Amino acid sequence: MKISIITPTFGRERCLPSLYRSFAEQTHSDRELLIHDDSPSPSPFFTALHDARVTYIHARARVSIGEKRNHLIERASGELIASFDDDDFYAPGYLATMAAALGSADLVKLSGWFALSVPDDAFFFWDTAQHLPLHYKVGEGAIAFVTSGQFKPDFAAKNVDGYGFSYLFRRRAFGGAVRFPDKSFGEDLPFVQALRAAGGSVRHVQDDAGLVVHLLHNRNSSVIFPQYRLPRALAARLFPGLSDYLASTA
Repeated sequence: MKISIITPTFGRERCLPSLYRSFAEQTHSDRELLIHDDSPSPSPFFTALHDARVTYIHARARVSIGEKRNHLIERASGELIASFDDDDFYAPGYLATMAAALGSADLVKLSGWFALSVPDDAFFFWDTAQHLPLHYKVGEGAIAFVTSGQFKPDFAAKNVDGYGFSYLFRRRAFGGAVRFPDKSFGEDLPFVQALRAAGGSVRHVQDDAGLVVHLLHNRNSSVIFPQYRLPRALAARLFPGLSDYLASTA
């Protein structure tokens, strides 16, 4: 089954060669990569690339991340759509594992996943479906502790369906009211909510194999609340290509 990977991007040229490498190294054979880039100038890397599986779109007009996702899905030819963020690390078995995990559902996403705060060189795991008495708050330039009593009642429900870097869904589920909203932050959760409202089914799985690392750095707006801080050396063991990826995107 063909999988179309969609990536909206802006001003991330340093990440684009590594994005392509993550795509090229996937073990799932039938795949394509579509990029919507509204940076001031086209990507030198993708302009020079010759790969028939890649569709690179450079647009002069700025649009929201949500609209970029919608445009790319409309151009996609695969039965399945996968979201690759331009600054996260996807292991070679990611697509194959997520496609198998989809089963009969309309969308599958990770409910438990690994994250690395690059400025702090700190490695974490967040089970978004679970509340513990104490969580870390990572992002916005610091690591802090927060208690579960500080969270709103819908905290777990929103986070388990949000964080769309790990979305994989059926192309046929998209359309009508099931679209990404025209916004550039928090556009992922409303998509899943619309899918559920339309009768679609969502499956959650834990990353217990080292599939993807969500990266936090000084140039993104992500904030996470993991329960577990892990030994930094474990990242290299679970994700053998991560060190080279970080060096190439520094």
